[in-house]
Amino acid sequence: MQILLALALVFSQASSEMLYFARQVPEGVSIEVDGDLSDWGWMAPTFCSKDEFAYCSSTEDDFDVVAWVAWSPETNMLYHALKVKDDELSTLPLEECQDMWRWDVFEIYIDADCSGGDYREPHNSRQAQQYYLYCLPGGGGHLGLFGPEGELGWSLRPPYAEYGVRYEGGEIYYEVGMRLWDWLEVSPEGSREHILKAGDVIGWKITVKDRDGELGMRRGCTLIFRDSWRDAGSFSRLRLLGDGVGGLEVKGGEREIEVVLGSEGEISRLELEAWRMRGQGRYDEALEEYKEALEFWDGMKGRLEEEVWASGRVLYLRKIAACYKAMGDLRSAVNFVLSSLGEYERIANEVERETSEWARLKLAKMCYRRRDFELVRGILEPFMGKFSSENRKLQALYILRKMDIERGESIYSNF
Repeated sequence: MQILLALALVFSQASSEMLYFARQVPEGVSIEVDGDLSDWGWMAPTFCSKDEFAYCSSTEDDFDVVAWVAWSPETNMLYHALKVKDDELSTLPLEECQDMWRWDVFEIYIDADCSGGDYREPHNSRQAQQYYLYCLPGGGGHLGLFGPEGELGWSLRPPYAEYGVRYEGGEIYYEVGMRLWDWLEVSPEGSREHILKAGDVIGWKITVKDRDGELGMRRGCTLIFRDSWRDAGSFSRLRLLGDGVGGLEVKGGEREIEVVLGSEGEISRLELEAWRMRGQGRYDEALEEYKEALEFWDGMKGRLEEEVWASGRVLYLRKIAACYKAMGDLRSAVNFVLSSLGEYERIANEVERETSEWARLKLAKMCYRRRDFELVRGILEPFMGKFSSENRKLQALYILRKMDIERGESIYSNF
């Protein structure tokens, strides 16, 4: 089985509207990049695959991803920490590392200055990069670059990058800190380092792959259903948040807003507490924490930039849906996913709208398999005139006509 988890965090300067958020490493906290994730307990995850079940083509019990993303002005590094559930490690020796895109690997796509465009030709990974990190056979790991790694590999070693990887108990732990580049050349002198600061927005995407054996089925999951190996315009945006409300443009009552949204504010506390509850299987309590966080967030409408507010709302609605799903309440889960899709579609660009349409189809198929035809109808019917692709429209119509046949009806025979 190959599972492609592309946290569709994809962007170009003139395209994507969805934002994800990276917190600043707080004063007094240091990240030791060694594959031990115990120094990440100060923040809730940036991404959890269980929150994205409507976008994942696989929800198998042998695969799961939790990711934390942060940055530090002291080191000028962007940090990633991932915990990946993977019951069978499939990897390659170092001499075959450029083929690791087919196996168990963690990929990071970076377009530091959001220049967008084709970063393979003619610039050959100078303006944007596709990095990868994986476990070597027999232990240890390798941080590399898909592309001219021999020429640009100096940027993957200290003091420009550091990493740690370990595979233990059916789980892979990835940790990496790296400096980013507006332009990356064959030497530090010819390169232009990107200086991270609160409020900065970078093009970014992360991908986790899992394949069990040579004949493993290829499966995929992405928030943006376009390949990013060439086009930096298919990355998303990552907003860097600072201390307090640094990195956010707020309107009026900054101190009041900081109490709610600040790095040590009420919402951060609720998020972290909800995550801990989920880890203990207390989904009903986590649900209430997320709902309270959403209520606080909704109260910020008009006081935050619209894209910040809308993006945050999408993420909270997904977390609430995930809790309902874990509790076995599919109907409530689907309703909250549909609410998140509605908000997402409101701010989405063309690429993201494609993603939303695929998510609707996946959700409809899941409900169809469970024979909840009322939910299927609610997911697809209002959208039948809005699909941007004839292929996706036909897939939706196929599901509805199959439902007709099973129910002995002909509602959709003339669509």
